Amino acid sequence: MRGRERITLVWLKRDLRLHDHGPLVEASRKCADGERAIAVYVKETDYWATDKASEEQWEFVAECLLHLSGDLEKIGCRLLITEASSAEITLKALFAHYEVTELLCHQETGNHWTFERDKKVFRLCLEHGIKVREFLQNAVIRGKNRPPEKAVHQQFWRGWLSQKQSENPTFWRDPVTVPPRCAEPKLITSSSSLRQRGGEKLALELMEGFFSRRCMLHGGYRIEMGSPLHGDETCSRLSPHFSWGSLSTRHAAHTAMRRGASLVRGSIIHRNSFHRRLRWRDHFLQKFESLSWMEFRCINPASETLRGWNEKWYERWSLGMTGYPFIDACMRSLNATNWLNFRARAMLVSFASYALNLDWRRFAPHLARTFLDYEPGIHYSQLQMQSGTTFGSIPRIYNPIKQSVEKDPDGEFIRRWVPELRNLSKELIHLPSDISRHGYPAAVISPPSLWRVMRSNGPKSALPRHAPKTGRSPASIPRSQRRKTNLDQLDLFLPG
Repeated sequence: MRGRERITLVWLKRDLRLHDHGPLVEASRKCADGERAIAVYVKETDYWATDKASEEQWEFVAECLLHLSGDLEKIGCRLLITEASSAEITLKALFAHYEVTELLCHQETGNHWTFERDKKVFRLCLEHGIKVREFLQNAVIRGKNRPPEKAVHQQFWRGWLSQKQSENPTFWRDPVTVPPRCAEPKLITSSSSLRQRGGEKLALELMEGFFSRRCMLHGGYRIEMGSPLHGDETCSRLSPHFSWGSLSTRHAAHTAMRRGASLVRGSIIHRNSFHRRLRWRDHFLQKFESLSWMEFRCINPASETLRGWNEKWYERWSLGMTGYPFIDACMRSLNATNWLNFRARAMLVSFASYALNLDWRRFAPHLARTFLDYEPGIHYSQLQMQSGTTFGSIPRIYNPIKQSVEKDPDGEFIRRWVPELRNLSKELIHLPSDISRHGYPAAVISPPSLWRVMRSNGPKSALPRHAPKTGRSPASIPRSQRRKTNLDQLDLFLPG
């Protein structure tokens, strides 16, 4: 130990911001007391090589890192950004170079790869006698103390939300000893991409713009969040910033409930709707933390053999070439922009599961790497709900033609993303065809057979679409048999 400089180490993961950042604030406090600290981010090449990660996601992270690096420099901190197959490689080198007294980081509810990585890092810390402190980034409890019931978690969520946000770090002392030489990733991003840009400053500006103006556009957030035409404007578009940590969900929740003279008249209903979805976001993260095996297995064991696979149909679905115009417009929009509103996401999964009978586990990676806001806790919970492999949920079978007419009545969205059909009338543009036309493929499932096929691919115990009248009051009907309202169903992948 003699001769090595003592430091506190902050390990950054999906928390690329200054505001409401417990580990950075604690390290800043220690620096004010005379200690020294390093903040490190590791681009883990083994993770970015998985089928759940994409170049677009990395570019978003790179932009967040560039913004964060500049902000940290203002308080005297040089952010160490390295590249290694996994984080423990870089951390092991730092443990050998410095006398690390404590590792500070946020708890991450990630997928199986990141959880196994965390365990390797914590074993490494144990071997070196280094104390580890994990801070909560979301209202999610890990281990034996996790809440067994939704009501218990809601109570915990309210308590977590009522806590004061961490102040921004204001002081830093880098170590005198220069860090060991490590490989560094390229932080170059593409300017031609249609995806959102990353960075804390952009996230905060986007949030303020949503609450002050965009949540009121067209019919307002609460109404238009399901619209493919207006969703990109009226939705918050904060989900990638939540997923990669350039915006704190607690900070967004506090801002949503903020009242004052600057409050836009009529916006409270939309703010409340957004706030409610933040609560449900953490609910699903907690569910995944408690049942992390749902990444690989159906929640309902009886559904394990419910689906099959057809590689050609999967390719047509993933490329937006199914022959169903609204389905293809949504998928092409997603592939180009890396974002889609919740209703369209749910419909894509419903079509893949019920129309094409595809196993959700086989098409989950395509959506994971295409969604810029990929959040494992939301991803797998919602995939299984929309695929009908959970317990007790009414099958979510979306008729793509009905959705097309309702959500895109004039065919504007379809014309934008399926230009082959741009000359069709607004009556014909919604309809699939058994023959190819204008270079656009024939329907993968014959249109007259679609609804029969989708119903037959649903859970065999599914209730009839219109349950017979029983003469009983709603309160006397078992909860599992009640038809849920749109508000109860919450067919969402991410808030906004």
